[in-house]
Amino acid sequence: MLSRECCCGITIHRLHHWRLKLWWRCGVGTRSKHGARHNPVRTNGLEKSYRIIYWSFAQNGHHEVRRRPHGWMTFGMGSCKIERNKPTMPSHVSTGSEVAVCEFDVICEYSDLMTGFVGHTGLATSSATFPLNGVHIVDMGPPLRPAADMSADVVCTSSLNVGEIAKIKEFVERHRGEHEAVRIKGPKGLLEAIPQIYCVHPHQTEYRDQLSGDLVRMRFSCAGFVFEAYRSARLVLFDPATLPKVDLQRVKAAYPGFAKKLDDPDFRQKLGLEGDGPWPIMLCGYLANAMNRDALAIRSAHYLPQAGHEFFPP
Repeated sequence: MLSRECCCGITIHRLHHWRLKLWWRCGVGTRSKHGARHNPVRTNGLEKSYRIIYWSFAQNGHHEVRRRPHGWMTFGMGSCKIERNKPTMPSHVSTGSEVAVCEFDVICEYSDLMTGFVGHTGLATSSATFPLNGVHIVDMGPPLRPAADMSADVVCTSSLNVGEIAKIKEFVERHRGEHEAVRIKGPKGLLEAIPQIYCVHPHQTEYRDQLSGDLVRMRFSCAGFVFEAYRSARLVLFDPATLPKVDLQRVKAAYPGFAKKLDDPDFRQKLGLEGDGPWPIMLCGYLANAMNRDALAIRSAHYLPQAGHEFFPP
């Protein structure tokens, strides 16, 4: 049985003789002792919303919960604490030494060059509790890294359902396969490979074989990879045509490892940055701010990126 904590949203459908029927909105199902998986069910939006604070299943007939203060409810073999209709924001700055995430939550890391500037982003690869500076992610580094670690300075969640998780997983696997053929040796090899694997503007673009013209792979920025992963699950966070323009200083803050190289117009051109700017670039902070809304708003309305929203909080 499950014996881990989770801080994701749930919906309570019915309370009947103290038996609660629960559906996980984050796509985390439960397993019985025989290994059978109970998959999440899409709700119809008519139920009363609650937020789960703690979840624990008993093992060997004994609850793991050491204390059950006021507000806790016990049912069957499990315990949870719920708060009714408490407004929660899906994007939040992490505190403490550990962080609990759900599969494909958006993980953001601050830049070293500007306080509060979101410099990098990726997707959590599993639902678990991790050290703050060691969340398991998949990201477009570059290169595309299917198994990497990063600091979770900001965690953004949208309570993904099982169908959305499946679509994002399919997206990640498809592009992981495209990028597997790229072999990079050292920093020099990375600079040589960038035109084949990475772009800054637009946030995604095709890379085609120079002789045959066949599509080899899609190139992404780190923010573009996350944005398109969510769009593959029909979660369109904002319209890329509405991005504000940013100057070279902001671009350097987003790419501190390439700050000196970005002074070279030829290098900028390889990334899709024509001329001296400013450019309408998709920055990681826009993702954090776009997801700083409730799950319904994320799915029903586009966020409008604004100048200053490359920071979180803005």
